[in-house]
Amino acid sequence: MLKKTHCVCKVILMLMIVLSGVWYYSVPCVKAYNDGVEDGSGDGWYKSEDGTYELQYANINYKECEIVGFSIEDEGTLLNIPSEIEGKKVTAIKAGLFSGAGIKSITIPDTVTSIEYSTFLNCSNLEIVNIPETVTSIGAKAFAGTKWLENKQKEKQLVILNNILVDATACEGAVTIPSNITAICDEAFEMVSYEGDNYAELENTGLTSVTFNDGLKVIGRDAFKGCTSLTAVSIPESVTEINSGAFAGCVNLSSVSLSNSITNISADAFAETEWWAEKKKASSNGLIIEKYILFDGSSASGDITIPEEVTVIGAGAFSRGKVSSVTIAGDVTAIPEFTFFMCDQLTNVILPESLISIEKDAFYGCKALTGITIPAAVTDIGDGAFDGTKWLEELSSTGKPVVVNSILIDGKNCSGSVVIPEGVTAINNAVFSGNSEMTSLVIPDSVTEIGDGAFSHTAITEITIPDSVNYIGDEAFYGCKNLKRVKLPDGITDIESYMFWYCSSLEQITIPKSATNIGEGAFGACGNLKDLVIPNGVKSIGRSAFVYCDNLKHITIPPSVTYMGEIFLPEDITTDEEEIYYEKLGYDKIPDDVTLYAEAGSYAETWIREHKIHVKGSILTNESAEYKVVSDNVNEPTVEYSDTKDKQLVKITMPDSITIDGITYQVVRVGEYAFAEVSGLEEVVLSKEVKKVDEFQSSTGGEGKGEEAKNNYSRWDGCN
Repeated sequence: MLKKTHCVCKVILMLMIVLSGVWYYSVPCVKAYNDGVEDGSGDGWYKSEDGTYELQYANINYKECEIVGFSIEDEGTLLNIPSEIEGKKVTAIKAGLFSGAGIKSITIPDTVTSIEYSTFLNCSNLEIVNIPETVTSIGAKAFAGTKWLENKQKEKQLVILNNILVDATACEGAVTIPSNITAICDEAFEMVSYEGDNYAELENTGLTSVTFNDGLKVIGRDAFKGCTSLTAVSIPESVTEINSGAFAGCVNLSSVSLSNSITNISADAFAETEWWAEKKKASSNGLIIEKYILFDGSSASGDITIPEEVTVIGAGAFSRGKVSSVTIAGDVTAIPEFTFFMCDQLTNVILPESLISIEKDAFYGCKALTGITIPAAVTDIGDGAFDGTKWLEELSSTGKPVVVNSILIDGKNCSGSVVIPEGVTAINNAVFSGNSEMTSLVIPDSVTEIGDGAFSHTAITEITIPDSVNYIGDEAFYGCKNLKRVKLPDGITDIESYMFWYCSSLEQITIPKSATNIGEGAFGACGNLKDLVIPNGVKSIGRSAFVYCDNLKHITIPPSVTYMGEIFLPEDITTDEEEIYYEKLGYDKIPDDVTLYAEAGSYAETWIREHKIHVKGSILTNESAEYKVVSDNVNEPTVEYSDTKDKQLVKITMPDSITIDGITYQVVRVGEYAFAEVSGLEEVVLSKEVKKVDEFQSSTGGEGKGEEAKNNYSRWDGCN
């Protein structure tokens, strides 16, 4: 709240309401609609001390930002990415950002933990790379085509950073992976060529053998793809993950020994290898199994039993296959994503009691599937796991929510007032999405989690979410045009991105005191929302949070807020384009204004000043006095005479108007403490725009009664 001081002379004007200790900010609200996000859009620019480069950043939240753009002067730039910009840690660099740039040196701060794919691809002048130990993940071809990589390859064939094998394309003959290596990067041994925007995969004929040491945990995507001279591999016991295409196209690879620790493997990890081909030939039932891993069953048909020895099934193993029934006999714990994707002849599946997880799209499109029982131990069912199956269709046809092991997985055929059964703990992503027949919903206290898009594009008019819920996902109410009232639960910390986007009938919402973040576009296009109080505790308000809110009159922003994105700017408009955008739209075309309430000296006040928006309550100054904006009406901007800088004045004469920064303001009000500490004041001559003074109290306790303004001025002779 505003800090108030005792005054010597007190003048109260009945023309205006006393401000009650808050600033008032009036900000235009605009109409439009666009789902696109323009590449390179950000929240601001950082300029280097020597002026040789600029970095564009985008705020991730109130405490982190990402480098998303840059501008350099010459081909020899020494680029030093700061650890902090505008009080926010730099934690990320956009994938491929500096590809082809003419930088000579790059220094990454220790606030960054990963370098994405192609970040410095074909930076031909890049010679010096300073990478902190905090970086634990490096993407494919992050440094390909740089002088730095070329020089490193001359020193050693294996280029290693922070125990990560980054590049091995210069290797020939027999290669031993050092014991300190914990991960092999995506495409580390894969040979590729880049000519402009053209990308081509080449054979790596130089590598003849590779020896892995214990300590290695992850073999990346396409890591050895196309190593055609490789004939044998033995995976150590420390390896737990082999990603998609890791050894694909190693056509002469005939011997593979797998570890017993692998828990995550892709079905195509050894595709197009001799070992793979021999396994397919040797299989009598179309199943490719090595030790305990089932790699492929796409050639299988009819009734299949996956033997007890199998404990891991590769992602996509039966995708688009011809099996009609499947029994899983072993202690499998997960059905990975796309495992039985579009197996349109599959009618029956017997799952093991050991099963814990059924991942995304696992049975998607199995249109003949009717026989399946989900084991009691399953606690995770991914998006679309059973979409397009007859089994789900029959359960959904009852018009009741489909619940499996306390997880609500479908509600698209529910209608009218829907009651979710007691005992449900989670509402999956998009389970009611697009349901135009459901008008209201009752959620029991047992629910703790609501997934992304759970109620999007439904016809619900109001909803109360119990305090047991501690998470509500992105776009949860996206496009609920009939939704008028929502009570959010105490306990959630995030109003996720686009949670209420295009809820055009939404009139009232209470944000809980537990909230700390309002995500991007959270209340965008809520055209009927009029007032919004943001509780103290919220720290971050994302970009486009209130864009297209045509009737939004009041937003209260607490002093706890330390980050605000371009909250009234469409997501597809960059910061650089903002001024042009508003100029093109024109203030006179904006139907209504929204007033922001924020405390003096708060981040919100600073934010508005920096954005050069007309504000109610900002302190304007000229040579002799300070003024507060009372109204920023474009046609008749007005201010309050707020304070006198010269405390020795005997007489004060107010101007009718003042002009500051090219804007002319009419002086219509005298603030309650305008003459504080002006002990010798004898006479005040008011602006002719001031119509009435109600009460006046001097430092000696005397009172003066106001009167109607006469002629051009009202005058108080003496302040004692």
